[in-house]
Amino acid sequence: MSGRLKLDEVSCEVQDGRLRARVLLSKAGLAHIGLANGLLPEATCERVIAQATINAVRMFTVFAGANHHVVLHDLDIVTSPSARTVLVSLRMGQGEESRFLSGSAAIGDETSFATARAVLDGLNRQLEGLLN
Repeated sequence: MSGRLKLDEVSCEVQDGRLRARVLLSKAGLAHIGLANGLLPEATCERVIAQATINAVRMFTVFAGANHHVVLHDLDIVTSPSARTVLVSLRMGQGEESRFLSGSAAIGDETSFATARAVLDGLNRQLEGLLN
């Protein structure tokens, strides 16, 4: 496989007091879906989408013969006079081997796509060698 993961679809819906997110990623003809959910009112679409993106990425790493433990540490939407940006902080690995990663994406028309792109921004650099 070559290149980075491509974000194909993102959705988040409310059903029975739960948020359910679905993220579809693809690369070189291979596609994986990440799913996640959270209970209202604690969960937000952005956090559930971020977790679904992590879950989809995990499928690619397992397929490549590795399973990197990734946890969403924090997520924030920053508003400046000229733009809104999604910022994510992730932790990859466990114990002393873990490291913090960050990613960001400008919000265009959809916050949901920007959230998934921010997670990919933080992870793609770390996983590029593994996924090639």
